[in-house]
Amino acid sequence: PAIARFCDCKVWLARDEDRSRYVFFGFEPDTAMAVYLFAVIDRGIRREVLGFRAQHPALRGTRLRQASTSFAHGMAGRLAERLEALHAAREAEVAAQRPTGTALVLVKHGIVEEAFRAAAVRLVAPRGASIRLDGAYEHGFAAGERVNLQRPVGGAPRDRLEG
Repeated sequence: PAIARFCDCKVWLARDEDRSRYVFFGFEPDTAMAVYLFAVIDRGIRREVLGFRAQHPALRGTRLRQASTSFAHGMAGRLAERLEALHAAREAEVAAQRPTGTALVLVKHGIVEEAFRAAAVRLVAPRGASIRLDGAYEHGFAAGERVNLQRPVGGAPRDRLEG
């Protein structure tokens, strides 16, 4: 949801017979950006989870899966916070530039909302609770700082996420 808010779209998890996938709904440039950010974040989380697993060789079986999931959730939580802060800063900057500067954004949001209602997508809340291992969650939360959310063009090679 933080990626969708940052990119001014809607998102939901579509479950097909053999797989699940996220669907981003909105204007094409916004959904393209959301898909790109999702790929960057997904790659970053996968990479960091592998590093976490390598650093904790004593974890095995169910405990390893629970710790890895907690780590990934912690990382996703921190990344969501960062995206929310970036979105708020961008909205404040637009509002400060012109007193009526957000009018276009509000119109865009309204168009997306109207199209979403017209699409009649039925959303349901997810069920079930996840087990959270605090140590792993906190390690993941800290790892959420290591994913580059800045513009990908023009950065030094060390700022790019290898994949």
